[in-house]
Formats: sequence, structure tokens, C-alpha cells
Amino acid sequence: MRNLIALFCFFPCIGFAQNSLLYRISEDGNSNISYLFGTMHTSDSLLNTFDKTWWNAFDNCNAFVGEVNATDTVEMVSAFNESLMKDTSLSDLYSEDELDRVRKYVLSKVEPPMAMVLMRMKPFYIMASIIQTPDGDGPFHEVMDLRLQRIASENGKLIIGLESNKEQVASVGAMSLKDQAKMLLEFVDEGEGMGRDQLIELEKYYQQQQLMAMYDFTLNYNDLYAPEAMMESLVDERNNRFMERLLPLLKSNTVFCAVGALHLPGEKGMINQLRKNGYSVDEVVFKFEQP
Repeated sequence: MRNLIALFCFFPCIGFAQNSLLYRISEDGNSNISYLFGTMHTSDSLLNTFDKTWWNAFDNCNAFVGEVNATDTVEMVSAFNESLMKDTSLSDLYSEDELDRVRKYVLSKVEPPMAMVLMRMKPFYIMASIIQTPDGDGPFHEVMDLRLQRIASENGKLIIGLESNKEQVASVGAMSLKDQAKMLLEFVDEGEGMGRDQLIELEKYYQQQQLMAMYDFTLNYNDLYAPEAMMESLVDERNNRFMERLLPLLKSNTVFCAVGALHLPGEKGMINQLRKNGYSVDEVVFKFEQP
């Protein structure tokens, strides 16, 4: 379970060091200035409150580009349908005792109507839904990606997804339902233990904008629940898809692109791929402010 929180929050960062989460994108002969920002899927107020420098970058772009377009109702319904198990149920994956443990844990985290829905979903999405449930005591009731996309929409920005929800869900298919079930059961049995400790550590590195520290931390705790095939599907293949669709947008728009922080660094990361395509990608210094 050691790698689970990293997997759902932003995934582990792979590659060379960068010391910021926000980057300015420019190209000779193109007057459009765009930005790339690495997100963390959290509603924590300390990580969702940015300074004036960050907001100036956000405000000066006419298009907000995320991993998916969460404002498209049709897309969201499609994603939900894809997250459901079709010909298999949790009872096929667990013994009676194991299923009871999972059911009790889910009921301890969400209201009964929502629990009924979650118990029909693939194990990966049961965990994702629980981990990303906003803190009821905090000021923000959406994870960062959804909150920023909503603000962009309210400000009249063009909202664009770099992949369809169906494509995103399909990336999880690199992990079998059996492996997902094993992951979920360990998550359930550990409860608020190691996973929460790791989340706190990762959030600290994220707030300090230490991408390499995030990478080192995750590498030290890597285990069989993040197999190479799954990471290739969830990260490398999606990076290529993201870049194929982002590059044309940079030609005709000022883009604020916000994707999970894992997608930024590394040889196959978006920063390196942008540079290989002739763009200058420069760190922008900003600070998280107290809410």
C-alpha cells in the first residue's frame, strides 16, 4: 500500500530535478505565453491557496487545459459508466469475510447511498473516491483540479481536456481487477495508518515544490502495487497523448495547462517534450499562501 497515496494524489515524479510546480512556455516567433502547472489531487487548503504571481499567470490565459474536461456532462457520465464493473462484482473478487471488511470500511467513509454506488465500481475507483473525498472541515469542497477548472469556466475561459474521460479510465486497465482488489483490501486493512503518513509527507514536499524529493520518497517506497506496465499506461502513454493535443493549442491560444505533477518531469515528461519541440520552458517562482 506504500505507493497508493502517491498514485492517487499525483503519482510519483520520475526524472530530473525541477524546483517549481509552475512553468512559463514561450516560443520564438509566437507572441502567445502559456503556462504548465503540476497539480495534486487534494482539497487541502494549504495547497489550494496561491499567491499573486500564480493568479496572474492563470488570469492572463484565455484557455484552461486539464487532463479531462470535467465541465462536459456527457463525458463525465461516460467516465462513470466506464468505472463500473460489468460482468464481475466484488463478491467474485473477495471471500465473504474480505467483502464484509471492504463494505464496512466504505460505509465508515461515505453515506449509505454513496456506499451503494461505490460498491459497484472497480476497486481502483473505490479507493480513488475515498482518498479524494474533500475534508468536510476545510474551506474547499473540491479537489484542486476540479476547483481550478470550475473557476476557469466561471471566468469565461475555454475549457479543454487533453483526453476523454473514457481514455483516462481505460489507462487503469493495465491493472487487473484481481490486483486492484488486492490493493483495495490492503488499503482497507491499513485504514488511517501508513497511507495517511505518506500523504502528509508528500503534501509537505508538494508545498515546498520539491519535485525531486517527491520522486525520491516514492522510489524508496515503490512496491508491486505500482508495476512498470501500469505506470507506463498511466504516465508515459498519457504524456504522449497530452503532448499530441497540447502542441496545436499553444500555437493559437494562451494556455494554462494543469495536469498531475508526475506528468511534468523526466525524459518522457511534458517539460522535456516541450523543449524538444522548440519551446522555452522556464520555472516561475510562486508561493502557497496561508488561507
